[in-house]
Amino acid sequence: MALRTFTLTIGFLAALCFVALPGCQDSASTTTVSDATDGDQDHEGEHKHDDEDADEHEHDFDSISEAVEEIESLRNTIRDEFAAGHADEAHEPLHHMGEVLIAAKNFAKTMEDSEQKTAATEAIASLLADFTAVDDGLHGSDENKSKGKKYADVSDSIDQAIETLKKGSQE
Repeated sequence: MALRTFTLTIGFLAALCFVALPGCQDSASTTTVSDATDGDQDHEGEHKHDDEDADEHEHDFDSISEAVEEIESLRNTIRDEFAAGHADEAHEPLHHMGEVLIAAKNFAKTMEDSEQKTAATEAIASLLADFTAVDDGLHGSDENKSKGKKYADVSDSIDQAIETLKKGSQE
């Protein structure tokens, strides 16, 4: 009898896990962003997950050039919003940037020229570090915010890294 109760309990827990754990998005249409996570950030209630937002976050680039165009466009939006004093408006594009950089990183891995591959990989790592530092300055614990930077502090580094990516993606 105890084995039957145990089996029923395990079955119930397994069913509960299947109901509770799937998440809010179809995994086939989601880009994994494991390299850009930071456990010290507090995003509770900041993100929408409805179908309307799904169209804004597509990462189906055909080439690294397309990814670089998106990176440059997002950089311009982020830069302009910070310059206008609208940090809240820069926040969503900042998070999208992380996703696009991961997609670009995957393209960089497939580059045949080793010098271009190295330059692109280093530029993407620099961009991830710079944009993560800006994001850290927006939210999280006080300690995390103190590690963060203002966009103006990293803008030159960001611009140089994007220029490096543009050169490597056009050759």
